[in-house]
Amino acid sequence: MTRQQRKLSPSCGLCRARKLRCNRANPCSNCKIRGVQCDSVTGKRRPAAISETPVDAELSATKLLERIAHLEAVIADRDSKPEQSPENLSRNDLAPSLFMSSRLKNVTSDVLTLEKSCSTQDTLGLSGEGPLVVCTRPILEITESVSFNHNYGGFAGVDAASFAEPKTIRCVNVPLRHEAHILVNKFIADVSPFHHVIHTTSLHRVIDSLFNDLDQGRVSDTGTLLLLLAICSSSSYMWTILDNHRRLYPDIATADSQSMMWLRASLDVIDYTHRTSRLTIECTQAMVIVFFQLCCREGISRRARSLAAQAIVMARALELHRIDFHNQSSDTEGLQCSRTQTEIGRRVWWYITATDWFLSRLSVSQQDIYPSMSGPTSVKKPRHLDDADVGDGKHDDRPLDEATNMSYLLQRIRLAEIIYDLPDWEENVAPNPETASYNRVMKEDARLRQFMRDLPPFFDLNRDAHAKTAATGSWYSPRIITQKYLLNMVLHARFCKLHMPFLARGTVEPAFAYSRHVCLESARMIIKMEHQLSTENLPFALFRRKMNVKLRSIFVACNVFVLDACLAHGNEVGGQVDDLADVWKILREARDQSPSASKLLDISVQIVRRHNPGHPVLEAEISKHDQANQVPSEASPVVKQHHNYNDRSLIEHVNHASAGSFLGQNLDTFQGEVGGGGADWAGLYTLEAPFL
Repeated sequence: MTRQQRKLSPSCGLCRARKLRCNRANPCSNCKIRGVQCDSVTGKRRPAAISETPVDAELSATKLLERIAHLEAVIADRDSKPEQSPENLSRNDLAPSLFMSSRLKNVTSDVLTLEKSCSTQDTLGLSGEGPLVVCTRPILEITESVSFNHNYGGFAGVDAASFAEPKTIRCVNVPLRHEAHILVNKFIADVSPFHHVIHTTSLHRVIDSLFNDLDQGRVSDTGTLLLLLAICSSSSYMWTILDNHRRLYPDIATADSQSMMWLRASLDVIDYTHRTSRLTIECTQAMVIVFFQLCCREGISRRARSLAAQAIVMARALELHRIDFHNQSSDTEGLQCSRTQTEIGRRVWWYITATDWFLSRLSVSQQDIYPSMSGPTSVKKPRHLDDADVGDGKHDDRPLDEATNMSYLLQRIRLAEIIYDLPDWEENVAPNPETASYNRVMKEDARLRQFMRDLPPFFDLNRDAHAKTAATGSWYSPRIITQKYLLNMVLHARFCKLHMPFLARGTVEPAFAYSRHVCLESARMIIKMEHQLSTENLPFALFRRKMNVKLRSIFVACNVFVLDACLAHGNEVGGQVDDLADVWKILREARDQSPSASKLLDISVQIVRRHNPGHPVLEAEISKHDQANQVPSEASPVVKQHHNYNDRSLIEHVNHASAGSFLGQNLDTFQGEVGGGGADWAGLYTLEAPFL
């Protein structure tokens, strides 16, 4: 059967290219709508094929070769250019928002908000807990930070008719407005330099917003309330006689008792915010402040670690890890407020990130556990500016050798990055575990020393802290001097901790002599800084022994001197008398402010008495210890007779274990004898502080 010849004319070129139904008119409907020329051949007979002459064929071949050559040139030129990878794309190429209409952006934002609102739900009904109300009272009349009441009358923002059944009201007592501002001023001057996750210029305005709500009978913001409680607790805890001019507390004892009360209230409100899923940047700031105070009081306890984890969760829920992505918008509405809030978010995010890295690497209880915060993070570093210059956007970042409010936090972040990049311990897989571990120690030692060399001059211990000039006067403010002492004391404590496992071997093996030298020199530097700090007219000098973070450096120095005294040869004892006597004197003076110092002194005396009973400073210290406890030395219940060790036997014993574990075994032995109360004294001898 022969194929039937096509009767209909073919579709036009446009319809064939776009696969449209062509009505085969001239022009067709599709071309007419689009306003293009139609090449339909309806009603026209196709012209017969014209036979090509040899001349025409030669011209066609020439044109074809020219086109091929042109295409080859285009391909060669394209191959010579680098491929546009995502890293090579310019910012304009990655900014579709410039080509998006405002309507489309608003629709996208609404859809994303809808998605977030449906991602979680309160299945337990905890968000409907009883209300949290705030009452103001004179600060000296507050004996309870949080009280519970079933009577709804008289509370601002509480409507008894809105409850179907009776609920217990949590009433949080806060000081009066002017008293709160006194504590805020104390916080800005003496507490904020240790972490500085707030914006001092706007802090008073934030606190005023809380009292304005209370005055007008509105429900107060939970985040602002929590921030005020954290500030009250920290400021009261670090109250000194230099603050008597503020005329708030009659004595330091009253401030201490109120500090504990505010701390309990802060922890209660933190728990309340988690149960009710309250998310604000003020809540996260308050968690950082409370975390630091817990570290000052009890070290890195389980409570402090739990609070740090909660702060990480809340920061992620607030999307602080995307804060710079969110601020790429070109909108200018509320720009100054946005800059300030963005900078606060960066400070909070980087503080908790650095803290997590420190804890995962340096805390004994979490050592070598992988951090929760992965790095590197996409969040920009906080700007190196004073708080007054953050919001206007008219200032460039200051040079790093110029002191600002952010100098200390930026150095802390830089140190955290160094610690985070350190390799993991590999004793279990290395062919020579001893060599591998010591190589890691030397690598960390080199990085920390480079960090110290790169410190800005105002954090350099070799600079005279009181040589003020017109150009460098800001270097020597009380804030900078405080940060310089704390930074260098903790760095030298880290050197001691790093080399202490090899201190004992350094007395007999030249290969490890460097570790013994570093331990002793850093421990002596810690004691020297402690003596210098005691002469400074600074608030930090008066409350420094209440800070577990700082006192742990003294504990580590004591650890070094005790171990070296136990290993001392007869001709070396003379040079160690002053070191051991100094550190024991410091611990004795810190007894009133730190119970840990008292217990550590007792334990260290017993260890030296056990292993080197002939040490020159031991007899005088035991006499002072017995007089302080009013117990005759021959009747002391904590002293037991033990056999003596000579130097070689003790060194051989330590060679099979690190110095930390060796002293830990002795501490465990004496734990019950000195009334340790179940404390982890082996952990006490380690630097569990959050490393700045």
